[in-house]
Amino acid sequence: MPMRDLRDYIGLLKERGWLEEIVTPVSTVHEIPALLSKHDGKRAVAFTEVKSHKTAVYGNLCCRREFIATGMGVQPLQIAEKIISAMNSPIKPTIHNDGPSQETRAKSVDLTRDLPILTHYEHDKGPYITGGVTIANDPETGRPNVSYHRMMVIGKKRLVARLVEGRDLHRFYSASRARGKPLEAAVVLGAPLELLIAAATSPGEMSEFDVAGGLSNAPLELLRCGSIAVEVPRYAEIVLEGRFLLEQATEGPFVDITGTYDVVREQPVFEVSTITHRKSAFYQAILPGGQEHLLLMGMPREAKILGLVRSVSKVRGVALSRAGSNWLDAAISIKKTHQYEPFLTGMAALTAHYSLKRVIVVDEDVDVNDFVAVEKAVLERAHPVDDYFIVGNVKGSSLDKSGIRSDGRVLPPAKLVIDATMKGERMYFEGAKIPQAKGD
Repeated sequence: MPMRDLRDYIGLLKERGWLEEIVTPVSTVHEIPALLSKHDGKRAVAFTEVKSHKTAVYGNLCCRREFIATGMGVQPLQIAEKIISAMNSPIKPTIHNDGPSQETRAKSVDLTRDLPILTHYEHDKGPYITGGVTIANDPETGRPNVSYHRMMVIGKKRLVARLVEGRDLHRFYSASRARGKPLEAAVVLGAPLELLIAAATSPGEMSEFDVAGGLSNAPLELLRCGSIAVEVPRYAEIVLEGRFLLEQATEGPFVDITGTYDVVREQPVFEVSTITHRKSAFYQAILPGGQEHLLLMGMPREAKILGLVRSVSKVRGVALSRAGSNWLDAAISIKKTHQYEPFLTGMAALTAHYSLKRVIVVDEDVDVNDFVAVEKAVLERAHPVDDYFIVGNVKGSSLDKSGIRSDGRVLPPAKLVIDATMKGERMYFEGAKIPQAKGD
């Protein structure tokens, strides 16, 4: 039976014994994040008693591939194929006039009073919304964009959001700001699982709403916001309606996907005009740098890489490594047919996901999900002179701080493709096997 909302998904996790319920009162300042970290990569967690708040907090909902795969009705190794299929066969959403996400409308807005927003790490500037997906329309074409953006509370109604330069929401905001107009947007907490995944796909001119429909094989149900011209999921838990203002404020320090602190920047201010929510709504939190963060951001990129590298090689597997925070480092296994194929495969991967810093291409006998096996192939099958290809003058990730020098210089981004495939006689590279003993 298809899932209608995130509550159905949580019910599935509970049935499988994957949900831990904590009923003792806990604080939003460090205590809930510490418990999320304790269960990271193991169990989803429900905090039903939150100090100073009536709203429950749910986290780690997507901290394992098994969780997500079960929610999508596939096996863990089929997730990338499911995402590719959804992007090739998108389904447009349906629009409704009312729905559960507007069951209750707040009489006034006070973010820290109304929502159990977490303060995660020791040097965080303040409480941050991390699990929200932001929805806004292109001021020129009207195309909606759905994407993740961390948001720090800086007032009763005000947040400052990190909008990554060059991505859709930043372009929408910049275009609107150039016209002297605020950009209307909604921040959705507790969206359906298919939209949580679609929001990280970056599908180009296609809407993430359409990708979500493809993932669930049914149209995503939307409804119109009351105070802004934006459409949001009909079955979301909480919706913040508001506008990105012309002004900016200091954002950070805050921990990003690498588990280290990102730099402090001037970023756009988002002002909340109203809050709507379901009856007995819960607040969805994502632990920064936790497995849920890595998987939600990384899995759609694995699908994107797989889709493109298939045009140049016979791909057997693609995996973003935990060492690279499921973002900066990829391993790809291929059935090699000619000597230049590994390099071309690596370049295709860099094109598909420009934040990659390193791509390791291995033979089909290497499990790309086994980090030790991949590194073993690098050491045994790749020659540093002939098989390491450095690519300069390319766009890199703002998360890669390796170019910072002690004298104040910042080196331009560079990338590395490693051909860790066999080049000589297979006997010298494959693991030795003991033949099965013959009977008398």
